[in-house]
Amino acid sequence: MRDLIFPNETTEPFDAALQRSAALAERLAREAGLGPGERLVLALENSRAHVDLVLAAWRLGAQLIAVPPTASGPTFAGILESGAPRVVAVESKNERLARIVDDWARTIQGLQGTPGGGIVLGLAGAAPQASPTVRPDTLAVSWQEWLAHLPPAVFYTSGSTSTAKGVPLHWARILAKGRAVLGHYGVTAQDRVMPILPLSHVYGLYCLLGTIDLGADAILCSESGTPAALAAGLAEHGASVAVCPPIVGAFLFGRHGCAPAIREPLRVLSMGG
Repeated sequence: MRDLIFPNETTEPFDAALQRSAALAERLAREAGLGPGERLVLALENSRAHVDLVLAAWRLGAQLIAVPPTASGPTFAGILESGAPRVVAVESKNERLARIVDDWARTIQGLQGTPGGGIVLGLAGAAPQASPTVRPDTLAVSWQEWLAHLPPAVFYTSGSTSTAKGVPLHWARILAKGRAVLGHYGVTAQDRVMPILPLSHVYGLYCLLGTIDLGADAILCSESGTPAALAAGLAEHGASVAVCPPIVGAFLFGRHGCAPAIREPLRVLSMGG
């Protein structure tokens, strides 16, 4: 199957998203000069636009810098200053970060974001001359093979220090981790996996990459969704595997129990954090 399911948005085959990412990659290369080694900062909630931008970055060989959309204004401004990205993407409804992007660079509109909001793209000045470096999607056929040609992704986390710091991870390792984690649970193409995790966090991407690599469906919900919305997503789409932090598990599966529509299809509940 290998569908991407965005509750309240759309459902589509992953292959369709891959094909659509080609046009987005061309646009980012043409209008922003995003190419091999250039940096793309994503500070987005889970959405189709988030996945589209990740796939476009893979095609172009760009370096992804993943930032939680809940980052404070000073933290986000510091990341832009130190990271020197070519492109920054935030939701227009995230006024705190959108104001920083407006101050940082010229912006273009045109990407659909989450329901009720679009994506603000900040571009760092004029597009540079085309890079002589070869793009991953010209070196390999499959998306799994593209990952070997990518610079490591950088994930911003405060960890135990309360100070944001970037942690680099190679994409091939991220894919291997996703395969290992979901393979341990026996995930197959008949499963529907719902990671109740942000794609700005590495564990969210572990689950996404592992799910599509194993041929299962991925149900991707917005991390700011209410417990009721998350429960509805589990029930309506028949999730058979759910991965979440303990506090989310307590909301959904704790002392109040859960509805048969959630419980009956579910065969794996993984909690950690």
